[in-house]
Amino acid sequence: LHILSKNTTKISYQKYMMLTWMDLESVMLSEISQSEKSRKHMISLTCGF
Repeated sequence: LHILSKNTTKISYQKYMMLTWMDLESVMLSEISQSEKSRKHMISLTCGF
C-alpha cells in the first residue's frame, strides 16, 4: 500500500510538471505572437501601410 502511494504521488507530480510546462509554453508562444504582431504593426506605421 505504501508503494502504491509513492507511485501515485510520483504520477501526480509528473502530471503537475507536464501541465505546468504546457502552461509555460502557452504563455511563451502567446508572448512571441504578441511581439510579432506589435512588430508588424510598427513596420506598417513606419512605412505608411
